[in-house]
Amino acid sequence: MTRISGAREFETSDPLALPEAATVLGPNHNPMSHRESAIVMNMAIDQAGLTILEQTHVVDGLRTMTREGGNYGEITVPQANLFSLYKIYAPELTGTKLIGYRNSVAQAFGRSACIGEYFSICTNVSLFGNDILFNRKNTTNANAGQMIDWVVDRVAPMLQSVEEQIQRLRDLQLTNVQREAAMFRMFERKVLPNKYIQPLGEVARSEDGEAYPEVVEAGGSALALMHASTRVIQAETSLRRQAELSQNIGSYFRFGKAMAA
Repeated sequence: MTRISGAREFETSDPLALPEAATVLGPNHNPMSHRESAIVMNMAIDQAGLTILEQTHVVDGLRTMTREGGNYGEITVPQANLFSLYKIYAPELTGTKLIGYRNSVAQAFGRSACIGEYFSICTNVSLFGNDILFNRKNTTNANAGQMIDWVVDRVAPMLQSVEEQIQRLRDLQLTNVQREAAMFRMFERKVLPNKYIQPLGEVARSEDGEAYPEVVEAGGSALALMHASTRVIQAETSLRRQAELSQNIGSYFRFGKAMAA
């Protein structure tokens, strides 16, 4: 099963096992339940001519602030957020690709999906946050048909784009000095928080093929550094925070040629 690290209320590979409750929170709020949204995503991927090899759906709660009588406190809305990964295949693609999807019934974020690369040799996943299939708020104008149309119309060119980006990063060889400079710029530009300075350095410099196979397999390339970056953020317990950092990493590495300067 494709793995999603971090805290969760439960995990399943069956979209029919997901919660079907979705409470309307206001006049313009039109939430789609986690079960319905995952089923629609399955339909959209199928209609786009792609084969789903594996799928993983993780549900977690939403921590939010509340105020009562002038006092602030933190509460958790149960089963608020859905994070899904679809491991997909198409004959014209090199290797296996990934579609990441998320949904919230508590207005934490809109329904959105992005394209990434799946590496079968480990549980590490690299999602390019800028290669977004769609990002739509749960308003009264949103519907299932739109989701299907967006995926069918956009997925093929975006998959090709990801394939080209991955190859570009693999071809971009970094010297040790360039790698260290690229890591320094990641923290300087706040791609990752400073708490990852030491862990990223250890993983990026590692030659342990058993512990970090995707990093070692990519050699001294920019792709290896990207793998190291997505590896260390698995320490985040918040799935939402993982998604944010993954998007930061994707945005940084899609302009990988600048790192060699």
